[in-house]
Amino acid sequence: MKRGGVKLKAVLVVLVVAGAYAAYRGYELVSFRQALRAAEAAIERRDFKTAGTHLEKCLTLQPQDPALRLLAARTARRRSDFETARRELKTFAQLNGSEAERRLELQLIDIQVGIDRAATDRLLESCLADPRKPETDLILEVVIADEVKNLELAYNSGMTLVEGPAGALREKTEKAIALWMEHRPGAADRAQGSYWRGRIRALLSPQAALEDYRAALAADPDHFDARLHLAAALGETDPREAAEHLERLRLREPNHEPVRLLLAYTRRSLGQLTEAQRLLDEILAANPKHPAALVERGKTALDAGRFEESAEFLQRALAVAPNEPFIHLALSRALHLAGREAEAKVHQQRYSEIESERLRSERLRSDEERAAWRKRLEMELIRKETAPKNP
Repeated sequence: MKRGGVKLKAVLVVLVVAGAYAAYRGYELVSFRQALRAAEAAIERRDFKTAGTHLEKCLTLQPQDPALRLLAARTARRRSDFETARRELKTFAQLNGSEAERRLELQLIDIQVGIDRAATDRLLESCLADPRKPETDLILEVVIADEVKNLELAYNSGMTLVEGPAGALREKTEKAIALWMEHRPGAADRAQGSYWRGRIRALLSPQAALEDYRAALAADPDHFDARLHLAAALGETDPREAAEHLERLRLREPNHEPVRLLLAYTRRSLGQLTEAQRLLDEILAANPKHPAALVERGKTALDAGRFEESAEFLQRALAVAPNEPFIHLALSRALHLAGREAEAKVHQQRYSEIESERLRSERLRSDEERAAWRKRLEMELIRKETAPKNP
């Protein structure tokens, strides 16, 4: 009986341990599935930071899953965490993940960080030529964002976006955005498409851009950049509405510097000088040499009739950015109103000198950039003409 009792106890212990292990594994599986669903939901609403947090939990539970590593790398790239993305891709390769998928992700990283400009045009052309490829949406997301920035650079250099190389690029980018919105009907992705389109239209038709930014927010009220660009676009025509949007953004991200700075400018334009000053003093408390905040603080004091105080802040701004012409101009006005005519004339003259040189340099740079665009277009035409034709 004793021996049988010992054996029975041993069997019971084994069963209890096995049951506990099975329960623990079941709990792990449930936790993994919950975290993965949460990550996928966050990705769907383009909240890549939250998605990354959930994917970290998934990876602690299934660290050897190559598909999970690729998803973590892709999500990190989409939130511009390139160090994490590269690390996850390295692990993905060690787990025998697809080399083609790894290479594509690395190429997309290179485009996002700006070290593979030529790949943007090539990948955009490939997506438009064959939009059914499984990787099309991944590529479109990156190349559209890059081309929008390139169009803004072209516009700022004085190039027309109606015709010529920049006009052709605008048309292709708009086609890519239309394709993105066709492929990605979800609210957050549709909002992203409207936001990109608004960025382009802002260069041609500010009113059309407002419509796109509003469409983006109708699809996704939490789209931070669309609301910020809408507020900036409204700054001159409807500063009260702009302030409402900026206050909403500030509630989400209280320390977001561009939001606070733009809100201070908007409050000043509405004559709300005390509130504008408070916002600017908060920025300057954290960064006493912030040139834009110093200039805006000087202008706020100027509007309040405190001319000596205005001159003090503008001189501090000038110490940080001595060749910024509009600081000299604002300082000249403050000094003039303070009765310091001789000093005011010095800064007025310096403004004229710097502005003349800036305009001359911009003309030269625009000519060089236009020549570079023409050369690039010519090379692209040569490439197409010399490419082997399909039988």
